[in-house]
Amino acid sequence: MNRGLFGFPGGSSPAFNVAKILLPQGGVSSVYHWRKPSNSYLYTRVLVCVFAGGGGGGSGRKGASGAVRCGGGGGGGGAFSYGVWGFRSFPSFIICTVGAGGAGGAAQATNSTNGNTGVAGGTSSIVDYLGGVLLTAGGGGGGGGGTATAGTAGAAGGTAHVAGLAGTAANTSGTAGVPGTSTSSSSVTSAAACGGASGGGITTGNASSAGAIGGSQAGGLGSGFAGAAGTNDGAAPGGDARSFLAFMTGGCGGGSGGSSDTATAGGSGGAGAAAGGGGGGGGAALDTTTPSSGAGGRGGDGYVWIICC
Repeated sequence: MNRGLFGFPGGSSPAFNVAKILLPQGGVSSVYHWRKPSNSYLYTRVLVCVFAGGGGGGSGRKGASGAVRCGGGGGGGGAFSYGVWGFRSFPSFIICTVGAGGAGGAAQATNSTNGNTGVAGGTSSIVDYLGGVLLTAGGGGGGGGGTATAGTAGAAGGTAHVAGLAGTAANTSGTAGVPGTSTSSSSVTSAAACGGASGGGITTGNASSAGAIGGSQAGGLGSGFAGAAGTNDGAAPGGDARSFLAFMTGGCGGGSGGSSDTATAGGSGGAGAAAGGGGGGGGAALDTTTPSSGAGGRGGDGYVWIICC
């Protein structure tokens, strides 16, 4: 269940008796009340992991011929925190807030106008009945909308034991999207939620470009597959990341959309995977000819996972 990265505490068994996974409902951050089981003689520990939502990707700029038009920035990955308590010392009643993934920036249909910034992912936390915070984790930042000079990266989710990974910024020259931020080792940080890729831009020479693949995880510890790169001129959008929900393991980042200077809209960014993957940025677009730029992809939802063992 925990994919072998984090061992269960001494005296407990992976064949635990109670496990509860709380997820956002209806695409928005949600609040739950959880009560500890009354049959205390069955358990010795309570393990909890709170994962925040990933940030949405920004949409691309729609701009005039002969100027740089940048794709949207990739959304940042949500952070996570974890803890182990003795069963008897853990509060009998807790309030759990589960952060949802942030929405991607809306496609830009107005000529000579910057793209829209993605929404930050929601914070996840657990607090006791007196309001004392036991664990908290901050959501990933939304990727910036594409401009004539930039498409800023969504910030990494923080205020946690393990920060998320930032999204990537768009190429300032209007060239192809930049792959999402990936983990680099098989340590605890390889379980972090990955960043979304930035969208493809259009150069001063009016060359459209492809998007890029989302961030992924090293060491075989990932919880799924990164979103694929979108192609230019609207042939295919950025791909959604796919997730195998796992304890204390973050989701991969969404792929980004390519730009378009044809009658087909710019490619949209793909969604980040749960838990907490950043959404991909959307591709840029040409004034008048192209209906709109590509929208940013949604960030992956967070979770609260409680195990009594």
